[in-house]
Amino acid sequence: MRAFVARLLGVSTVAAAVTAGGLLATAGVASAAPTQSGDAALTVIHGVPGVTVDVCADGKAAITGFTFNSQKSLSLPAGTYSLGIVKSGSACTSSNYLASASATLSSGENASAIAYLNSSGKPTIGLYRSSLASVPSGQGRLVLSHNADAPAVKVSAGGTTLASSLAPGAQAAVTVPAKTYSGVDVDVASSGAAALSGASVPVTADADTIVYVVGSSSAKYSAIVQTVSLSGMPGMVVTGNSPAATHHGLPTGLFAALLAIAAAGALASARLLRSPRNRRS
Repeated sequence: MRAFVARLLGVSTVAAAVTAGGLLATAGVASAAPTQSGDAALTVIHGVPGVTVDVCADGKAAITGFTFNSQKSLSLPAGTYSLGIVKSGSACTSSNYLASASATLSSGENASAIAYLNSSGKPTIGLYRSSLASVPSGQGRLVLSHNADAPAVKVSAGGTTLASSLAPGAQAAVTVPAKTYSGVDVDVASSGAAALSGASVPVTADADTIVYVVGSSSAKYSAIVQTVSLSGMPGMVVTGNSPAATHHGLPTGLFAALLAIAAAGALASARLLRSPRNRRS
């Protein structure tokens, strides 16, 4: 664990503002750090608006002054890590944790940990792994991730429904030609209230482009974009307060027709890993 903390402290924040329609206007963007032989890639993402946090590892502050929309991309030895977030400057004790989780990373895999507000408005840590399955040349995988203080959401583009009821904490994915797609809307499924509208999403070739919808109705919704190169080996087991939900695939035929794709790609197996353990929120 000392090696883990040392690497966390030695990695600089990778975050950038991207102007790409309403969805990505204030999004943080980063690519996962390349792994060395035997290592795993972990990207830590801050999706809780209105609070600066410290990220704790085994009871020690590993990242300090971590601001909303920030990301850190790390290369870590395989092993089990205990993570938590506290208000910046607070001691890394369980009584101060806003949220916590434990992750076991396997050699060669690629994983992400995002702190966000769940549908009850409580800070939560979501732990995900990338499928890293190959896609056809010139294509990329678009992954939509529901990490906002909102009930199930409806995702559409150009008026065509892509996901009618994407549950909190869940992900949906589809393989498409690499380019920028416009007119993507995210609405609360039960009420039709718009969370994000008129979005533009740039999909990178030979990569997962993951769009995390974060925030709340009071703090405003926004998105954080992560790009993960499709290389390496998946495989992660997590415990803690990751939300208990699974992802759903986007309806490939609808997406293909909407975007005028001759042949849509296979659904991704980007996966939310859930925990049976008690949550702390």
